[in-house]
Amino acid sequence: MRDLLLFHRERAATVVVVAALLLFAAFVLVRLPGGDGEDGADAPGPSLHDLLPLSETQFQRALAAAVEHGRALGTFDPREPEREYFDRLAETAAPEYAQHLSAEGSATDAVARRLAEWDRPTSGAAEVTGAPMVAASLLTLELSLRAEEAAPDGRESLHLGEVQVSLREDGGTWLVIGVTDTERLEALHGEGVV
Repeated sequence: MRDLLLFHRERAATVVVVAALLLFAAFVLVRLPGGDGEDGADAPGPSLHDLLPLSETQFQRALAAAVEHGRALGTFDPREPEREYFDRLAETAAPEYAQHLSAEGSATDAVARRLAEWDRPTSGAAEVTGAPMVAASLLTLELSLRAEEAAPDGRESLHLGEVQVSLREDGGTWLVIGVTDTERLEALHGEGVV
């Protein structure tokens, strides 16, 4: 009688284990994408496109203005007056920022000094590497800048570093309102200033 009772307990335990495994497998299949139940995601939320405050057209215009300004930063001719360099930069800058482009200690002044020390005619190149801040009419893009030697026989280039270019939209036109050296900005973060 005892063996019969033990046999029933083993059989009942086996049935419970198999049933639990089947329930677990059914649960997993229903929760996986493509299963018969939900795909596992909550109710659909807004897409990234819905959350961004700029349209694709606005973003592309801002991007073009920032890259144009970045190229102007790396375009230099040591034979022309320094004022012409800053006037070229002012073409894509807001008026209140344009008057401070040549201020000593500014990112643009630092780039101009580096180019003057290199003492070669250059053509600027700018590559967008990030967008740390996006708002409705305000955008900050991170650019990697370099100056490429403009002489026909020379193809050397000078890496000018990374900068953050802040822009604002003004009547459909994007204007640069500030340029910050990324390395200097990171140092200020490290010091707790920013």
